[in-house]
Amino acid sequence: MKKIIVLSILCACCSVFAAESYTALLKQASDLAKAKKYDEAEQAYRKAAAAGKNSDEISTALYRRADLFKQLKRYDEAAAAFEEILKVKNLTKHNQGTAWRALAQTRMLQGKTRDAIRCYKAAGSVNAGSWIDNVANAELAAICEKLGWYEDALAAHQACSQAAKCSPEGKAAAYAGMVFALAKLGKFKEAHEAMDRLKDFAKDLKSPSAAINCGMAEARLADAEKDWNHAIEVYRKVMTLPKIHYLQRRAAGNRAAAIALRELKNIELAKTIVAELAKSDKYGVNEELKLEIRKGAKK
Repeated sequence: MKKIIVLSILCACCSVFAAESYTALLKQASDLAKAKKYDEAEQAYRKAAAAGKNSDEISTALYRRADLFKQLKRYDEAAAAFEEILKVKNLTKHNQGTAWRALAQTRMLQGKTRDAIRCYKAAGSVNAGSWIDNVANAELAAICEKLGWYEDALAAHQACSQAAKCSPEGKAAAYAGMVFALAKLGKFKEAHEAMDRLKDFAKDLKSPSAAINCGMAEARLADAEKDWNHAIEVYRKVMTLPKIHYLQRRAAGNRAAAIALRELKNIELAKTIVAELAKSDKYGVNEELKLEIRKGAKK
């Protein structure tokens, strides 16, 4: 009996020692990184991972090691380090999604866009049931929109809206993205149906960010349909919405002015919109647009 008790105590002590070793090594690595002793920090993170008792501890240490490489702009090493996390046994779905997303971001920094999209899709398809599902799909959708890959953007926005941990504001942003993607694909009937659903959702939500996303979606839909006057009207309304981010205000104001100038050939209206934007954001007006307005006014 005494042997059993002694053995149990020894096991408990070993467990505590291992935990302390892991925690101490993780702190040591962090302190070394703060002291800019990066090679030593990288080795300490590696040792901490070896001391980890479970996949959470191992992946945490490896993630911090990979992130250190990323911060140092050593992207090839960062990518390899994030890939190593995905090989950890019994990795939780959340940690899988997080590693895939981090790898996707690193691939973007490497200029490997197609592989980044593959990684984002992997992150979004893990179905971790956590915030990572929403964020990975939202970032994927934004990249696909910039590339003009609207089918992929639509699928990502749909997945984002269905994610378990997607906030109401996140859903509104995803619905707005769906409206835009459908419009760019020329599926205007479906776009208007999605727009109606978004308006109802935003109205019930009563959220400033949802109202902004709703307004931008309506303006962009009118823009895609070449309903220029309605597009300008809504863009100008969006510019005045409460809590609008300055980049959103700039996007709305500059696009409204560009439509007035280039599509309606209405220089006075373009000047008025630019003045409205400059009143609250003197650096917000696109320089190329300003030049076009000046040239047009001289004719």
